[in-house]
Amino acid sequence: MTIIGDVYRWIYGRLLLKPSNFSWIIPGRLACSGLIKTHKEFEWVAKQGVRSIITIREIPLPRKYFKTSKKEKNEKGNIVMDYLHIKVDDHDAPDLDVLIKTIDYLDEHIEQGKPVLIHCNGGHGRTGVLVTGYLMKKEKIPMETALKKVKQLRKRIPHKYRQQEVLKQYGAYLKDKNYLV
Repeated sequence: MTIIGDVYRWIYGRLLLKPSNFSWIIPGRLACSGLIKTHKEFEWVAKQGVRSIITIREIPLPRKYFKTSKKEKNEKGNIVMDYLHIKVDDHDAPDLDVLIKTIDYLDEHIEQGKPVLIHCNGGHGRTGVLVTGYLMKKEKIPMETALKKVKQLRKRIPHKYRQQEVLKQYGAYLKDKNYLV
């Protein structure tokens, strides 16, 4: 995590009341952003239709943002949202087995009609690994093609060696499972 990035996201969120770098990868189904820093940003994300959040960073989002029942919503004003936290250090990537399980989780939620937001700190590297892997699986495309697509949509792609390596491993896994030709 960088101080400059943290300050940028803090100012951005307070001025615009939404997380930095928010965009839809698949409109109404899959979105990405930088870190959700405040409850107002969380509410903004929910207003966009997101119903599941995947955090891929060292620290999870505050539990107070989430609730489990309508009764709790009435009492605390929280929003019903599915949540998955994957602990991955900045500039790193999840292990292959974690990537596989996370993309399965992502796929299940999208198929259930629950739009998903993926975020890390800046919304590029670790987030990009999950998005690239998801596109590889769903569109049956190789890593290079998926990375180009992510770059068109997000401008920045996973570029750290470890991030590229786990995507290569995931491509081999998909090929072995006959997801890729």
